[in-house]
Parts: sequence; C-alpha cells; structure tokens
Amino acid sequence: FNFRAGTHAFRPIGCPHCRNGYKGRRGIYEIMMIDDNLRDMILKEQSAMSIRDEAIRNGMKTLRQSGLNAVAAGYTSLEEIISATL
Repeated sequence: FNFRAGTHAFRPIGCPHCRNGYKGRRGIYEIMMIDDNLRDMILKEQSAMSIRDEAIRNGMKTLRQSGLNAVAAGYTSLEEIISATL
C-alpha cells in the first residue's frame, strides 16, 4: 500500500459501548475537481477509466488513498479500509 517505512497500522481497541473502537464515523472521500481537460473528456464520452486516470494525474486522491491516509493517521484500521474500498 506504499506506506512510508516506519508507518504503523493500528487495530481498533475499545469496549462494547464504543463498538470496539468504531464509535462514531469518519468519512473518507474521493473528490474529482473538473477542469477544462476533464470536462472535454467527459463531453467526448471517453471511458470512465481514462477520466479517472487523468483525474489522478491531476492530483485526485482515490477513496482507497483517502482511507490509507486515515489508517496512517491512526483513525481506522487497515481491515476496515480494505473492506470499505473493494
């Protein structure tokens, strides 16, 4: 998953009251900003994959990348992100 050396993944801990560390929710997001190039690709009905690849080249973080950032920050577990982004 391209974590930097020394990065630790956390496991949820807690009690039944906090659902074993999952009380509350933290969103992970994939936001694609539409620029002129992406707009042209959409209007020309290019494939979703090519549009996605271009958006990533322009700096879009995928849902999985957003989740992995949350794992690295200690907000959630790797297992949770894998199950949520398959």
